[in-house]
Amino acid sequence: MLNDLIVSEYENEDEIYVVRESYEEYVVGRGIGTDGTFEKHVMTLSEALAINLKDLG
Repeated sequence: MLNDLIVSEYENEDEIYVVRESYEEYVVGRGIGTDGTFEKHVMTLSEALAINLKDLG
């Protein structure tokens, strides 16, 4: 399984992270040590970048 951290929650004050999983799935989330409640899974990087992060909390 491929996991590439694109944006770390430790590098920005909003604690937003973006991870590429598998080959074409991206996870966008918010929070440190999150349980996945504030995550969205999408199939392209453009979809990940288009997510309204305010919806994540």
